[in-house]
Amino acid sequence: MSLRLIQLSDIHLGASFKFLGEKSSDHKKMVLKAFLKAVDYAIKNKVDIFLVAGDLFDIKNPSSYTVSFVLDQFKLLAEKSIHVVILPGNHDHDREQSIYNSYEFDFSENPFIHSLSQKPVQNLELNDLSCNIVGYMQMPSDSDEYLNKIKKNQDFQYNIGLIHASIDMGRSSVLRTIPLNKLKSFGFDYIAMGDWHNTLKVDENIWYSGSPEILSMDQKGSGKILDIEINDSKLSVREVEIGSIKIINNEFDITNLTDINELLTKIKNLSDNFSILNLKFTGIKNIDLNLDIMLVKEALSNFFYYINIVDESHIELSESELLQQSSNLVIGQFVKYIQDKIKNGEVANDIGDEALQLGVNLLKKKS
Repeated sequence: MSLRLIQLSDIHLGASFKFLGEKSSDHKKMVLKAFLKAVDYAIKNKVDIFLVAGDLFDIKNPSSYTVSFVLDQFKLLAEKSIHVVILPGNHDHDREQSIYNSYEFDFSENPFIHSLSQKPVQNLELNDLSCNIVGYMQMPSDSDEYLNKIKKNQDFQYNIGLIHASIDMGRSSVLRTIPLNKLKSFGFDYIAMGDWHNTLKVDENIWYSGSPEILSMDQKGSGKILDIEINDSKLSVREVEIGSIKIINNEFDITNLTDINELLTKIKNLSDNFSILNLKFTGIKNIDLNLDIMLVKEALSNFFYYINIVDESHIELSESELLQQSSNLVIGQFVKYIQDKIKNGEVANDIGDEALQLGVNLLKKKS
């Protein structure tokens, strides 16, 4: 008898995505779409269990619309005799008042929908599949006593861990982690992890699925669900692309660039309406080049899903160029004044560069 699972986590339904500005509303729909695709994939492939490893919602009290949407999808899965197993995460946790403690998430009358939210460590016995699932959502204040309660049940053919937590991988910024050796010691056939937003294979049978749709500007390893099959002692884990939005990171050296249209043409060649473009400008900026970031974003807005621009270029005038500017006494004095401010650390490089560009161009128009 084999066992087939779908794993997803960190969906964050209802998140605001304010960093995307006017695209935030569109992105909420993209996240809903990714969740729908995951449900559709599970039904089409007739899987046994649909695992949600935490942070289904972005907050503990999501809107009634979002809750209704989710419940409708769970019922579709249940109608196909697919077990749905939901674990709270650190964003929508149940240790305080949350959606998981409401009457809406009372699935006692549906034998195929299960919420592991009543206590920190909870066992779910799926006798029809000979599968025991242990759920645990770690809080920073938790003691090791909870980890010690996680046990394999020898009465079942399959033992699955469903855990929302960080694994100790040397990241000092994480308040509390689980040692990898501790996870291995449980002896489970598979451990479905949540909390990490990118797909990550930690060990042969320990995986983070990551978010099914991107949640931040620098998230390149998400947009997937995991299709897991266990046949006796053999384990197969397949990454399935489910998200629609991709990340493009590109760097342009604008040294010697004199025409802004030349730059726009190069960037437009990367055009993709389903990509977030993270653009970085580097190099030496021509003092006569009017590089207005807002105007550049506006000119490219119809070519990408969203654009984020970081300008790390700077103005650096040689002695000969400074002398050339000094042919006009006012401009020359202005350039020297600003450069001295930058050199002495009185003005930040980016602010000084912008002042040089604006000032020189304004003075040239008046001279």
